[in-house]
Amino acid sequence: MSTATTPRSPKFVRQVVAAANRSIRSSIGLTQDPPPICDDTELAYFPVDGIARLVHGDLAAMLAGGIGSLFYQMLHPYAMAGVAQHSRYQDDPLGRMLQTANFIGFTTYGTKATAAAAIERVLADRKSTRLNSSHVALSRMPSSA
Repeated sequence: MSTATTPRSPKFVRQVVAAANRSIRSSIGLTQDPPPICDDTELAYFPVDGIARLVHGDLAAMLAGGIGSLFYQMLHPYAMAGVAQHSRYQDDPLGRMLQTANFIGFTTYGTKATAAAAIERVLADRKSTRLNSSHVALSRMPSSA
């Protein structure tokens, strides 16, 4: 058996991971390829050998961290009011998930230019968003706290 395709070779592992990623993306209806990966250390937004790529490249860590962060975000009433008032997650959950996934992909694996463009799109969207907080009940901490 050639060392290039043995079960422990890096090439074999990359092929298995790529096949698993294609299968997962297909099973949830994602037909687009993920954003391209920038491996140029001068152009990449995050370091090519950095922790962001390590964590985001691990599906289990991404699922656990992503779901955990959503639960944590749900604890803040303004965050949830903003989602309820301005998100299209109920009408297009797959599209909303793809938009978030692309943002993570552009900033984690993209160039400085693609990451900056993705960040600017989010910031521009947020500038035009105003929260109607009249329906949000917040308990206030006592001033002695």
